[in-house]
Amino acid sequence: MKIIIAEKPNVARKIKSIFPDLRYTKYKNIGYFRSDSIAVISGVGHVYQLDQVGKGDYPVFDLEWKPSYVVSDELKYTKPYIELAQNLRDIADEVIVATDFDIEGSLIGYNIARYALGRHRDLKRMKFSSLTYSELQRSWNDLIDFDYNNALAGEARHIVDWYYGINLSRYLMRSLQQVNQSKILSIGRVQAPTLALLIARDEEIGRFVPKDIFSVVAEVEGVEFENDRRFESQEELEKYISTLSNRGSVSLEIFEEKRYIYPPDLMTLQERAYYIYKITPAKTLSIAQSLYEKGMISYPRTSSQKYPKDLNVRKILENLKIHRPYIDRLLTKELLIPTSGKKTDPAHPAIYPTGISSDSLSPDESKIYDIIVRTFLATLSDPLILEIKNYTLQANDVFYAKGINIKQHGYLEIFPYNNIKIVNININPGEYQINYKTKKTRTKPPARYNEVSIISKLEDLKLGTKATRAMIVKTLFDRHYITKIKGSIYVTDLGKIIREVLYRYVPDLFSETFTRSLEEDLEKIQENAEDYRNVIKKAKEHLINIFEELRGKEVEVGKSLAQHLKNLK
Repeated sequence: MKIIIAEKPNVARKIKSIFPDLRYTKYKNIGYFRSDSIAVISGVGHVYQLDQVGKGDYPVFDLEWKPSYVVSDELKYTKPYIELAQNLRDIADEVIVATDFDIEGSLIGYNIARYALGRHRDLKRMKFSSLTYSELQRSWNDLIDFDYNNALAGEARHIVDWYYGINLSRYLMRSLQQVNQSKILSIGRVQAPTLALLIARDEEIGRFVPKDIFSVVAEVEGVEFENDRRFESQEELEKYISTLSNRGSVSLEIFEEKRYIYPPDLMTLQERAYYIYKITPAKTLSIAQSLYEKGMISYPRTSSQKYPKDLNVRKILENLKIHRPYIDRLLTKELLIPTSGKKTDPAHPAIYPTGISSDSLSPDESKIYDIIVRTFLATLSDPLILEIKNYTLQANDVFYAKGINIKQHGYLEIFPYNNIKIVNININPGEYQINYKTKKTRTKPPARYNEVSIISKLEDLKLGTKATRAMIVKTLFDRHYITKIKGSIYVTDLGKIIREVLYRYVPDLFSETFTRSLEEDLEKIQENAEDYRNVIKKAKEHLINIFEELRGKEVEVGKSLAQHLKNLK
């Protein structure tokens, strides 16, 4: 029998649709689909968890995969999914993994295959980026070899994260226990540098001293011209003005600027959801995953800004239920070629709607889906065309003014969220009398991070992954290391304490460099350019060095933590 492993029950149901002879079969309180030759089973996310072997003290490095229901009573619901797979073990002639095609999905499928079905090798893979009938059918017809490198990269990441997260968190709480205190505390290999980034911004803002900055405005016929010269005193400004002529020559250059919308990757979707609807990145990721499992969008954990070359755009437009008047106009086009950005992803294309609809969406699901559909339609629309008027004023120095008008609305009609500031300027080229005005402003501190800008910063620094960054920030909120005030992130006293105490002993824990190098090594595992065992060994050796600094200092660290915590009350 061929056993197909899906990641979740609702995905198994989608896969079943391409096999008309499969029947629903009950097993205990769950179900699966089978015929005499094929069975479609599923996990329910991760049904195996890492757990330490024996009762060793920290740092613990001896780990093994155990059924999730053995590790935690809260995960008892996973037990029948494992038992079902074990019951099919002896009749499994071929195992096909059909979980999400990323390191997490591959690891989920691999663990079910090797531990429940007893199949370590000779696995096959269904690779798809949406749960449409046609793509699932194509994936089944074009089975590939299993992506072991993805699965091993996922395993290495779980082990490394366990090493840092569990061992260091245990150390923090054990240190408090040594001085008869208790509190749930945690720190991890990406949490630490993320917290350090937020504290560094807090400190930068705290050190900031505003200064008066002076500049000059050259006014001609009611039009204000400026340049980038700035002065720290009124006296310097007046001296500069004395060098300028009272008459000047205005010239004009007019050109058009075309702007396009690119298909969204996960980061872009999270940004748009936050700035349009104030939906947090973590919630956006969760909603997008739900829409994917309903078959309504393609796989959301992607870094690509390109749709598949063979995407049947016209068919999707014909099937979409919302924005029909706009879609009907698009369908009159002879060619429907979407715009593309530069970013790519070897596993998945940019996020797009499949044309499958549902009447049971929550309000937030409808908002995220609407952004995805509007973006898809915008990529097929005419570009936004701006008319730019660049004015130059020569008066012993050069001043500038810019007029901006919309010449063609293009995609703005369906995607009106771009904030285009219209600037109407009408002045003919020629010689003019000039009136000079002084302008005083004050320098501003750097902006605080919000939930999207810190995730974007983590992406720029290559810390964490597209699938984990939002949850890292959410964990810092959950631990009360950071808080949100009017949309901006502030580090709490507790967050500062954790960083201050640990930094005193192990400053490189908060270093971006080591964390980034680990991320690069994990990516190399996926590319078959690094052995996963070497990456785990490197993390283990680094953590051993950390604990050489920390061991024996539990009471000292505990007293420091307790004193700081006492001051918070």
